[in-house]
Amino acid sequence: MENGRASSRRHDNDDKAFTEAARELNGTIMADSHEKEEDVRCGVLCCKPKWAAWLANPKLFVLCWCLAILMNIILAAGYLNGVLTTLEKRFQLQSKDLGIVASAADIGSMVTVLFVTYYGGKPGNSRPKILGVGLLGLALGAFLSGLPHFVAPAYEVDPDSIPDLSSLENKDGASISSNYMDVCLANRTDTQCGSGGTAANSAKGGWFALLVFGQFIYGISGTPLMPLGTTFIDDHVRKESAPLYIGTSYIVFGLGPPLGFVLSSFAVKFYVDMDKGIDPATLGLTPANPLWVGAWWIGFFICGAGLLATAFPMFFFPPALKRPPDSDVVQKKDKSEKKKMLPMMDMDKGPPLLDPAKGLWKQIKGMSKSLKEVLTNGVFLVLCLSGVCMVSTFGAFSFMPKYLELQFGVPKSQANMLLGIVMLPSTVFGIVGSGIVIKKFKLTPVQCLYMSAASVFISSLISIPMFFLTCPQPPMAGVTIPYGYSPLMPNVPYLKNGDINLLSSCNTGCNCNLDKYSPVCGSDGVTYFSGCHAGCTEKQSFMHPMGIVVSNFSRCGCLADLPPEVLKKMMAEKFGKSGAGAPPGGDEKQDSQKPHIDPMWATASPQKLRSNANATDSTPSMNANSTSPPIPGMGPRMPENGPPGFQGMPNFAIGFPCRTDCNKWGAFIAVFVVGGFASSFGFIPVIISILRALTPETKSFGMGVQSVIMKLLGFIPSPIYFGALIDTTCRLWSTNCGQQGACLLYDLDKNRYAFFGLITALRVLGGFLILFAAYLFKRREQNKPLESKNGGVTKQDIAASLGSLTGSMHSLDRVGHDHHHHHPHHDVERDTEDLRANIWKKKFGDAEHVPLA
Repeated sequence: MENGRASSRRHDNDDKAFTEAARELNGTIMADSHEKEEDVRCGVLCCKPKWAAWLANPKLFVLCWCLAILMNIILAAGYLNGVLTTLEKRFQLQSKDLGIVASAADIGSMVTVLFVTYYGGKPGNSRPKILGVGLLGLALGAFLSGLPHFVAPAYEVDPDSIPDLSSLENKDGASISSNYMDVCLANRTDTQCGSGGTAANSAKGGWFALLVFGQFIYGISGTPLMPLGTTFIDDHVRKESAPLYIGTSYIVFGLGPPLGFVLSSFAVKFYVDMDKGIDPATLGLTPANPLWVGAWWIGFFICGAGLLATAFPMFFFPPALKRPPDSDVVQKKDKSEKKKMLPMMDMDKGPPLLDPAKGLWKQIKGMSKSLKEVLTNGVFLVLCLSGVCMVSTFGAFSFMPKYLELQFGVPKSQANMLLGIVMLPSTVFGIVGSGIVIKKFKLTPVQCLYMSAASVFISSLISIPMFFLTCPQPPMAGVTIPYGYSPLMPNVPYLKNGDINLLSSCNTGCNCNLDKYSPVCGSDGVTYFSGCHAGCTEKQSFMHPMGIVVSNFSRCGCLADLPPEVLKKMMAEKFGKSGAGAPPGGDEKQDSQKPHIDPMWATASPQKLRSNANATDSTPSMNANSTSPPIPGMGPRMPENGPPGFQGMPNFAIGFPCRTDCNKWGAFIAVFVVGGFASSFGFIPVIISILRALTPETKSFGMGVQSVIMKLLGFIPSPIYFGALIDTTCRLWSTNCGQQGACLLYDLDKNRYAFFGLITALRVLGGFLILFAAYLFKRREQNKPLESKNGGVTKQDIAASLGSLTGSMHSLDRVGHDHHHHHPHHDVERDTEDLRANIWKKKFGDAEHVPLA
């Protein structure tokens, strides 16, 4: 009886204790709820109005974050690559210098990634505000990258060849005579290479350093954007909604490069010094002219302004947002998924790379141990090296606009537009297609590696036609063919690199300037370094109907002596068949019936020039009694007894390089798209195999190590050595007071073989490394007990690999991910749940714990 009463009293005391504990717990929960409500209001410092609470939601944060990602990737991965060749010409840089510019941002990112992820993930730090600071830094880096345009003087287009606009009174195509320094003159001295020339060279080095410094700051500031933004979203949305939000950011990430190329295509159509009141038409420049320099700086300030606009909202977001509870269905599904999930796929297992709860020295020791375990994993190491080979080919794409311009004569703006249009679909379809195949056929990791190797070898085979797709290069006197020869002649000898000589007996007494590249196209179809090098003694300028000043050189003594039959054929092709555009006596066709010709040539031909009463011209006419306009350039080397209608044709040259009509770029783009699809088809299988090759304890750290290896050995050095390789194919360098500048003329065959030869070599090496990794993986699987072997790849594998691919290509996205879960509010929630469980266990024993209402 007494025992029963004692037991009853004990139960009553337990009930009272449980009730008091529950009340205390509920009070703690309510207090914490009020505290959280204060924290999740938008605002700055003490200014956090109640009405701003509705702004603190994940959707608005994702909107601002995705806009920031878009601006960042447009500039870093698209626009910069699109204006590299413009920077080369503007600041007389070499291709290896362009590689340094392209790699500077990645170098800055590598310097600060551990610091940012360590301190950015500490409890109490506001990740949105860290992102805001980073975006301000990105805007600063963008502005610094565009600043050289404003501190440098205006772009100099051979001041000796700029026409005197005061003499251009007739705007309807009149010929105007003038004398300029870019013609053959005796007893001329060049005083430009004094102290002023040396100072200009030093200034160019300073502008280049400023550009690299701006990109370095850009890389440092962009480090927190992906890792901290991804983890902030993951911590504050429902688990079933997280893939949608994060996947949206990856879609935006993929849109950046093509939009960047499109923006660069738009920018380079404008003249570089349009803000300084300089009209390129007065200089005889069009976007198709090789001396044209576009407004490369526009995109840096557009993207910088966009980054600045997205930075300010980040400072108003609170350190934490209200996270809605996961649905019961999702919680039950999550538990069942964890039971079914392959051991290798639990990315949250194991310690984080940097845990702020531990001391720095202990973390360094732990990292060293994990690093040793990862680097002694043979499959992982070989796959990382194969990944380095694959991502190193991305360094070539920094120079792809330049390649299209060199090999096919595609203008910069058109080349950037083409790449922007075709690059995204081929890559996206390849990545998505590989994921579908893996899921459809439930491929094992070894089978994934075989598929990846096959895609690499197929893409290498597809690239073989690229070795032969090119356009003929217009010959240049003294560089590709000797003086006195024309491509219209049979059996023309071609010069080797060691035989280049811009001087000949016809121009040795002209004192031509070798520092000023002002190419002209002679009537013999040959490009000359300048009108002076063509031996021209006179120059006239006229206003083209398109509103562009065009220079016409005459009395050119270095042009080839063409036979009459060759001359007739050439002039018929240039100005229309059956004597169209020929001297008086020939039948002239209507413009609509003419074949496609260069509009500059059509207008600049001697027969199209009309006399100007105000102009003086000492050149004789074809005959004294003729009423036709005077014809400049009765060159001594042109035959006087030519074919009917072409007698006495002059030697003349036009102030732009010769061009050839070629449309092979369409076939190149088609092969490029197919090859890009095949190459991207192998990315996901490799990353899936890397994930499966690591243990659960080293998986997160291993993915960080993989990103470091790819950046250090792939993304950073590849643009530099691709640029240096391109430099080795240069035939003619520009000079400025004895210092080497940008390349003026490339050996197209060597350039093509070297460019795609290195790409193909890297792909083939990567393919063999993948096969070797498959052999190691297969041998390791055979040595495992039967029960520990994993089956085919699951949807979780594919999803994880997609995220890892994007992270590896940009920054260490996974670094610092796990330790973000140590936020104080999450600690309170976890402690609260533990307290509830203890109370329940004390009251009801081992019965299943049901959460309190």
